[in-house]
Amino acid sequence: MPSLRFARPLILALALVAALVTLFHSHHSSTHSDPASKLTLVLAAYETDGLRPQWLKRILDTYASAQYADLVAGIVLVWNRPGVDPPDGLPKSVKVVRAPVNSLNNRWTLTRGLVKTPGMVVTDNDLVLSKPALKCLHRVWQSHPTRLIGPFVRRRDGSSYVLDELVARPSPYNFVLPRALVGSTELVGRYAEKEWEEERRYVDEQEAHCDDILLNLVVGQTTRKAPLRVALPPGSIGDFATYCSPLNRPASSGLADQSSRAALRTECLEHFMDPHRGGVGGEKRGFGPEASPQGSLVAVCSDDGETFKLSTSDIGLRRWRAMSNLTASDLCPDLAATVPLAPPPHALTPSRSAVGEELAEYCPEVTKAVSEWIDVLESEAPLCGAQGEREREVEAVRENARYQCGAWCIWDLRLSTKSGWRLRPSSSVRGRMCFERFENGHRDCDEWWYQRPRFDL
Repeated sequence: MPSLRFARPLILALALVAALVTLFHSHHSSTHSDPASKLTLVLAAYETDGLRPQWLKRILDTYASAQYADLVAGIVLVWNRPGVDPPDGLPKSVKVVRAPVNSLNNRWTLTRGLVKTPGMVVTDNDLVLSKPALKCLHRVWQSHPTRLIGPFVRRRDGSSYVLDELVARPSPYNFVLPRALVGSTELVGRYAEKEWEEERRYVDEQEAHCDDILLNLVVGQTTRKAPLRVALPPGSIGDFATYCSPLNRPASSGLADQSSRAALRTECLEHFMDPHRGGVGGEKRGFGPEASPQGSLVAVCSDDGETFKLSTSDIGLRRWRAMSNLTASDLCPDLAATVPLAPPPHALTPSRSAVGEELAEYCPEVTKAVSEWIDVLESEAPLCGAQGEREREVEAVRENARYQCGAWCIWDLRLSTKSGWRLRPSSSVRGRMCFERFENGHRDCDEWWYQRPRFDL
């Protein structure tokens, strides 16, 4: 009997410990498996040739990995090429939705009902986010669930669309781009409602690929709230489009590769915001300014993505550039090794001067052409002729160059006129390039005036 008397408390203690362990694991498991605490990833693709299918597979493999399991509840791929199978070897966990027609609307309309999480993240098929980046986007959205959240934004000037990336100076913004966008599944789902059928038809017919403009207007009209911009952790964006596409344009061109993009986007925005769009006696009118409110806040992520702080101050060009600091050698090493225009791995060498190092930090050496552009600017005489001796002018062209990376025509942001510097062969030193000053326009540069950043130094 004594042995039984001592055994009974021991059995009860062990049972209690087992119950506590079970309860802990149950709570721990439910916390990490609860779809409400995660995001559903949505992206669209249609390419079967070139580099993009390879990028797509790498991107989907990343998001489907165990590393992202506590953040990503599911992945939906909208396959926009009817009659053609998507690339082989995609992760089995990816839900492939085959579109009956190729339409930019599909990523918003065909996914409605498939996304079961309260929030969803939409990205382009040439960009991958690190886990800290995705985590911070989710944190920001959870704190601001009625806003569209993302790092890439644009603004409008009235009904004119401004193509400027808005990284050089603090700037208000009106649109967040779906290169990487997090939003409420319910609000994003409004895009698919019958009310916007006419607008969706216009998206398919017009050339600006402006489904994102329509999305922002639909959500803005519903909430009357501006989107919220996010400065992601440094090194958190793998940008195949920026670093790999320039090395092989024919094999990697995307929808945004348009010389007339600014004009086309403005045409789309003007159409959507036209107060007379409904016609004489028509009941429906264009979106008003209240559907496109202006935002100025920036959520600045911690390096690990766990926390963020809201800021209205200048984040700084370097901080924005630092979000995407992987090079072609990191993202597409095979391509970088075979393309003559590609810069060598770690192109930024100790041979760079302090001026060159600073320029390369602002303007990553994506191609050999950018490296050579920096070579000219960091030289002792970057300006043509006698201008090379003007110290203030040299400082001015370098200062302006930081905000116009790789541009052969650098606009003088101190002036509102079409004045600046153009890169040309030197007339005095064979084989050397230099920047020549021009005033009030130049035939070689005027067509690029629309690319001038919309701010003044």
